[in-house]
Amino acid sequence: LTASVAPETEVRIDVETETPVSYDEPIESAVAELLDNAVEYAGGTGVSVTVSELSDGGVRIAIADQGPGIPDAEWSVVAGDREITQLQHASGLGLWLAKWVADRHGGDLERLSTGADGTTVAIDLPGA
Repeated sequence: LTASVAPETEVRIDVETETPVSYDEPIESAVAELLDNAVEYAGGTGVSVTVSELSDGGVRIAIADQGPGIPDAEWSVVAGDREITQLQHASGLGLWLAKWVADRHGGDLERLSTGADGTTVAIDLPGA
């Protein structure tokens, strides 16, 4: 999946739940986009994917890297906190795809953290 982007980047996957979640090709594409973004910006420092259970019975798929972070201006457009204009728009199609897929499946795209220590983005999905 990410070998062509940065083959030297180690990807760690932790599954901390047995909760089932509906999983289809669009969800796979969204996770792949977020993973590709993380690998691209991680600078070879490693990426982690964690699948965990949410308190409401849903599942969180979180992708974390140690890259420079997602700028607030870009995130606020994708998250819908700010209008899209010719001067204010997000450039990352992967984030848009992940947001659309999360919304389509009754879930959410969340930016859990961003900053000098990296970024964690998650797709929260309802349980099956």
